[in-house]
Amino acid sequence: MYSIQRNQFYTIVTSNESVLHLRCKKKCGWSLRGTRTSEHSRGFTIVTYKCPHRENCVTELLSNDHPHLDSSIISEFVKSFVQKDPTLKVEFIQELISKQFHFEVPYKRAWYAKDKAITQIFGDWESSYSRLPQFMQALQQSNQGTVVIWKHKALVEGRYTSNMEVFERVFWEFGPCIDGFKHCMPVICIDGTHLYGKYKGTLLVATGVDGNFQVFPLAFALVEGENISSWSWFMSCLRDRVTQRDGLCVISDRHAGIIAAMNDPNIGFTQPRAYHRFCVRHLASNLKSHVRSTITRDTFKAAAYQRQERKLQADLFSIGQACTKLLQYIAQVPFPTWSLFHDGGRRHGICTTNFSETFNNVLKGARFMPVMSLVELTFHKVNRYFTLRRESAETRAE
Repeated sequence: MYSIQRNQFYTIVTSNESVLHLRCKKKCGWSLRGTRTSEHSRGFTIVTYKCPHRENCVTELLSNDHPHLDSSIISEFVKSFVQKDPTLKVEFIQELISKQFHFEVPYKRAWYAKDKAITQIFGDWESSYSRLPQFMQALQQSNQGTVVIWKHKALVEGRYTSNMEVFERVFWEFGPCIDGFKHCMPVICIDGTHLYGKYKGTLLVATGVDGNFQVFPLAFALVEGENISSWSWFMSCLRDRVTQRDGLCVISDRHAGIIAAMNDPNIGFTQPRAYHRFCVRHLASNLKSHVRSTITRDTFKAAAYQRQERKLQADLFSIGQACTKLLQYIAQVPFPTWSLFHDGGRRHGICTTNFSETFNNVLKGARFMPVMSLVELTFHKVNRYFTLRRESAETRAE
């Protein structure tokens, strides 16, 4: 930091576990030598320090970068920022470094710096996977009724065999959520969000809606991605271990994996045990490929919320006049899946997946964390949810 701020370079004479010796690159006489007294020492003890640099010992810059401004230095500087907000953009880190040191650092170096900071704060990515089973077991032992379901795949040297199993998916649900959902509306909103850490994947989230129309966290899963297999597995876990209620309304986007899972009679979400409804906001967003007019898309959303047939027909007529092709596209989507008038009261007036996406936003920072930190955060957030609502109920009772 000293050298970077003063635009002075040093060379490394010796660097090992017991000795660190640096000297001025221009050989002006500046040098520093430190030793470690034992292998248990936390740092080096300075035994020789010749300073300062000569007045003319300043390197003329040939670029806007500095060789000593590496990812480790940057990581230490941005660690506090990353701890507060793991979603911190790499571009923001570049801007911070530019303002603090007046040097421009490449995107890749800033990305590595953020990755190092996350590792130092939340643990490294590899050990996080190995520690996850013990953490899940501790959750089950300390929270009665908590459900954890694993799915592994056999893999040895890149080939699938029966000799070794590696992590593929994990589903978890906290006991109080299972008990509490019995008193919630028969509505489940499901959504998936991508992970942005060292190892990619997708976090699947299912949420309910309580009697006060508040989000009720229900279940989570880490999977390899959104596909028919992963969604079918997730929905099967929900049906088998979380709720056997009939007449459930499941609200989602139109992902092919979700539609296939809902239509599979072996999973348990076909009618009349459950009813599938689409998120109106996602449908309206999909209309962008057919029409650019935001007015027409807004008219469709208005039509979806209509509870009277004449008003619904009036909105559809307006859409048809503006774009016949768009009306034909809308007609291909079954009316009960998006129209509140045709819904039959299944969705209880809830037309979007905002409830699941709201909780996804709560977990936004977790998408950048190692998996064990992500799971731990879901525990703390759900715990906080119940604490706040209990305190609120006690206050109203008084």
